[in-house]
Amino acid sequence: MLPEEILEAVLEFSEQTREAWKKDRSLPQGLSTDGVIKMARYCDLSIKQGSDIKHTFTDAAMHQGIVIADETDQYSIKLVQEIALAIGNKL
Repeated sequence: MLPEEILEAVLEFSEQTREAWKKDRSLPQGLSTDGVIKMARYCDLSIKQGSDIKHTFTDAAMHQGIVIADETDQYSIKLVQEIALAIGNKL
């Protein structure tokens, strides 16, 4: 079972990316339900292999952030990275 902090962080990442998408289309999409599931699975595997929760979440969020960002738009990439790091730093 994933630690509660990771679950909350993944859901917060999803919420913030969806909000950015809805608010001003600064992202082409928010994190989907499928993205949430992928992040949770990755975090579970990473923690089982001994990684700490901060780095586990940040790694998963950075990866999924690039998936949802527009790779041709540096602002979009920077935004998802900032969201991932801000949430990760709270862990």
